[in-house]
Amino acid sequence: MMTLRRFLLSAWLSYRALFIWLNPWGYVSTRILAPILVTLLFSAVGRLTPTGATRPVIGGSLFAIGLACVYGLTLAVANERDFGTLEIRAATPEGQMATLLGKALPHALDGILSGCLTLAVVGTVFGVSIPVSFIGPLLLSMLAVALSCSALGMFAAAVAVSTRDTFTTPNLFELLLTLFSGAFIAPERLPLGAEALSAALPLRHGIEAALQTLDGAGISWDMLGMEVAVGAAWGVAGYAFLHWMMARARRHATLSLM
Repeated sequence: MMTLRRFLLSAWLSYRALFIWLNPWGYVSTRILAPILVTLLFSAVGRLTPTGATRPVIGGSLFAIGLACVYGLTLAVANERDFGTLEIRAATPEGQMATLLGKALPHALDGILSGCLTLAVVGTVFGVSIPVSFIGPLLLSMLAVALSCSALGMFAAAVAVSTRDTFTTPNLFELLLTLFSGAFIAPERLPLGAEALSAALPLRHGIEAALQTLDGAGISWDMLGMEVAVGAAWGVAGYAFLHWMMARARRHATLSLM
C-alpha cells in the first residue's frame, strides 16, 4: 500500500511541477482548445469529402489523447534536465521504469478527458451521433491509444533529453501523427511509402478499431492488439535508449550536460 501511495504521489507531483499548469492558460490552450480547434478544422474539410466528418471527429478525439501523452511525458522527462533535477533523480533508488510510468499516468488520464471533451464538442457541431453501445468499445480504443502514445512519448522523451531544444522532438511527432496516423486522412489515401509509415505509428490501429466498431463490426480486438504492440515497440526502444544514455552519463559524470 505504501509503495502504491508513493507511486501515485510521485506521479501527481511530477504532473504539477514539471509542466506549465501554474499558468491556467497553458492548460486550457494545450489540453482543451488546441485539440478541439484542430479537430474542428479537419472535420470542416472532411465534411466536404465522400467520407464525411466521422473520421476526423473520432480520429480527432483520439488524436487529443496522443498529443497529451507525447507532450506530457516528453516535457516531464526533458524538463528535469532543463530544471537541473536530473542528477537528483538519477541518485534516487526508484527504478527508471517506475519513474516513467508515474510520469505517464496523469497525462494519459488527462488525455482521455481531453479526448472525451473534444468528441463531445466537435461531434455536436457536426452532428456525429455516438450510440450508447459504442461508448464501451470507444473507451477501449482510448485506453489502447493512451498506452501506445505514452510509449511513443517515452521514445520522444529519450530523444529530447539528448537534444538541445526540448520541443523539437514532440513537435516532429505531432506533425507525423497529424499527417500519417489516420486521424484526419484515411491511410488508404496516403502515398505508398506514407501508408507504410502510418502502420508503424501509434493511433492508426486504435482509430481503425473505433471506426470499425462504429460501422457495426463489433470490437476489433486485432486492431486493438496491434495498437498496443506498436506502442510496445516504441516504448522498448525509448526505454533502452534512455537507459543507455543515463548509464553512459553516470560513467562519464556528464548528467548535467545531457
